[in-house]
Amino acid sequence: MKYTNLLPGQKTVVFGEVQDDEITRHTIVAVIVDEQTGKYLCQYWQEYSGLTCLLSGGVEGNENPDEALLREIREETGYDDFTVVGILGANIESHYVKADGTRFKKIITPYLATLHSQSGVDTSKEEDEKFDNLFMESSEIIDLMNKYEDITDSKLGDHKEILGRGIAYLKSLSPL
Repeated sequence: MKYTNLLPGQKTVVFGEVQDDEITRHTIVAVIVDEQTGKYLCQYWQEYSGLTCLLSGGVEGNENPDEALLREIREETGYDDFTVVGILGANIESHYVKADGTRFKKIITPYLATLHSQSGVDTSKEEDEKFDNLFMESSEIIDLMNKYEDITDSKLGDHKEILGRGIAYLKSLSPL
């Protein structure tokens, strides 16, 4: 399935500095808004001392980003009552170095989806142990992201950029 670019004409945004010998990873990040509450889905990662960010995941095997998005939403949340609204502009490129010294270049396709209900299936024990799915106001998510100053900008700057795009797009749909 090919989703519409909701913010055409945008240029690629780059976070971090290009490093030698980077491993390129194609990923997705999704702004998912609960249409009943207007709150945004975020993930509270227990492994990273409560790092809070948007739903994200890697494109695997022969998947395209659209297929990865659908799989990641179902795999990480169990939700199946949602609609993908579209792509939030140009891809984002994020360069970073993990604690073990591995250098990465993420090419992120940003999406917007609406959640109609929190119905679905149970997630795996592995997914449950990684993080909790929470619904929060956008300002709460940004405040939590800002608390992690020890994490490089490239780690959360991309998520802040994508959340900002989602909020701006949704505001453009509402009359003032």
